[in-house]
Amino acid sequence: MGLDLVYASGAAKQAVRFTDAEWACIERLGTVASTHVEALFNAPVFGEPVPVAANELLAAVDALLALLRDRPDLQPSTYQMRMERYPLTGQPDGTWQGGAISGLRLPGESDYFMLRVGPDQCELERMRVGSDGRGILLGSEDLRERTSIETETVGRIDLRRRPARATLKKRLAALREFFAGQAGGRVTKILC
Repeated sequence: MGLDLVYASGAAKQAVRFTDAEWACIERLGTVASTHVEALFNAPVFGEPVPVAANELLAAVDALLALLRDRPDLQPSTYQMRMERYPLTGQPDGTWQGGAISGLRLPGESDYFMLRVGPDQCELERMRVGSDGRGILLGSEDLRERTSIETETVGRIDLRRRPARATLKKRLAALREFFAGQAGGRVTKILC
């Protein structure tokens, strides 16, 4: 799920939608630069404008860009999956995607499985259908070190890891340009 942050100063506006992977990276940056993260991204009430000095936002962007450059340990990865074929039609798939797929059957297993991939997550959950028809979670396995799994449902599922920082750096650079154009003024940020 992405949320938009809109930064406005007079008639000038800059809207940004951050992905889940980018929010995960922002959260990690907040562990060492909470003041800068709060200045840039904190809008405690949905839809309520928060005024901030443009120079403060500019300094915060510069600090976070420096952290992204100097501290790779703060940059989460995002995991993606690519199924061999679609589950219902059997047609070839081959598209890299995030999210989750449930109802997977693995060879030789009587339980069902759900695969979840996303920011810092590549996990296979084992599920059993209870007497009431609801799923019961039996456990999970971290697949971040795996490159694929074989299923009866969708064939081979390839797994890959991608750094999440590249798009965040681009978004921060665009915000930096916007804030530099408002230097000395005030900018309101709105979470919507």
